[in-house]
Amino acid sequence: MKWIMEKDSRRILFKRVALMLSIALERKTAFANENWQETIHKDGIRIFTRDVESSGYPEVKGEVVLNATPEQLVTLFQNAKGYRAWLDGCIESKLLARKGLFEHAFYTRTDLPWPFNDREIVSSVSFQRNPETGTIIANLQEIDFQVPQSENVVRVETFRSRWIIQPLSQDSSRLVIRMFIEPGGNLKPVFVNLTVSHIQFETMKNLRNLTSNTALQALSTLEGMPVTNSVD
Repeated sequence: MKWIMEKDSRRILFKRVALMLSIALERKTAFANENWQETIHKDGIRIFTRDVESSGYPEVKGEVVLNATPEQLVTLFQNAKGYRAWLDGCIESKLLARKGLFEHAFYTRTDLPWPFNDREIVSSVSFQRNPETGTIIANLQEIDFQVPQSENVVRVETFRSRWIIQPLSQDSSRLVIRMFIEPGGNLKPVFVNLTVSHIQFETMKNLRNLTSNTALQALSTLEGMPVTNSVD
């Protein structure tokens, strides 16, 4: 009887601890969401920034509704050479390698005003889909790829981004792009803080103009895309 009572007591204690951890996690998540500070709300585009622990550079997030299906946007984002058409400041982009239909490595070079040197990034992107919601998530990060560094150009060593595509209707989607980058070199956080929101806004605007005025191609199927349970 004593063993049963002790076992019941432990069960109650574990439930209480689990409940406290759950509440703490919910509060932490809510607090993380509250950390976003809106910097631009214009023409249907919203831009947010927030501080990143242990870094002087901010994370930026853009939100916009596009006249495109998730299949069309995946096709658009798979075309690494075409990034120059919508990625603000991008003057060069190219595919480096492809691993299946939904993962590839690519190179981009971004133009910066004098006296700063241009920045280049070698990164990978992989697509996943939530089968229950239809949301598609693309995760990007810098990679160590055998690409010679360009002369007078700074190679970015810290970069991560997430593209979230949420279907809204038969021909529209909500796109969220989150990005964090440490540009390196002599580009100080104060300059990045002043420009990152504008750059993200122009990128989202370019995407909206492109999807509104261009007949986009689309994958006939998303079959074979890796599955994820994540929604953001």
